[in-house]
Amino acid sequence: MEPDELEELLVKTARLTEENHRMLEKMQRAQRMATLMRVVRWLVVIGLFVLLYYLAQPYIAEMQAFFESFQETLENSDEMNADASGAFEGFLDNFDNSEEAEASSGGGSEENTTEENL
Repeated sequence: MEPDELEELLVKTARLTEENHRMLEKMQRAQRMATLMRVVRWLVVIGLFVLLYYLAQPYIAEMQAFFESFQETLENSDEMNADASGAFEGFLDNFDNSEEAEASSGGGSEENTTEENL
């Protein structure tokens, strides 16, 4: 190889090396920017969830209070049903006892009153 060819080859290699270096710098910059954008995107997503939770917190607390009061109402209604059922059973027992007492004491009280009316 002649010195002119070697010099030309050396200049061409230097130019390609510089071009390659610029391309690598651009790729590195783009990669850094993509990483930064990915981090920003996740921060925005997490920030939105935190903001939505903060804004929805009063409604969540209100719903929780509603369901707690609803649960208390159901528990109280179960107690009321048990009390009412006990009271109804007591009423039926008293009613049955009074019918038995009337039947045993008067026996045919309707017949007696109709005979007295004649």
